[in-house]
Amino acid sequence: MKINFPISQGQPVVTEERREQIRREKTATQFEEIFARHLVKEISKNTFRLDKATGGMGHGSDLYREFITEALAGQLAEQRTLGVADLLMKYWERQDNAVDFLSRAGPDESVDESDDQSDKPSH
Repeated sequence: MKINFPISQGQPVVTEERREQIRREKTATQFEEIFARHLVKEISKNTFRLDKATGGMGHGSDLYREFITEALAGQLAEQRTLGVADLLMKYWERQDNAVDFLSRAGPDESVDESDDQSDKPSH
């Protein structure tokens, strides 16, 4: 015998819209981390370089630099310090608003570009 519980059992219901927002936030943060990694790598490219004639750290220096780059890039992205993730989220929000606006506009509200002469220079 199967018993159905009409009351939620404490599991939050996540709508498709919220799922999409979470996916976008993760994607934006990942993109910011990639950007931060490249930025940190470029900024620190000469920091860990030692003179080969003096017997520098060699490969260990590269590993240390890579570790620092990854750690710093991760922190920058997590805190959204650079603002790249926020810009992406705003861009996607504007795109959604534009799509919503266009989907609500009926065929009578479409813009006919041939009637718009304001951008064309007069002779």
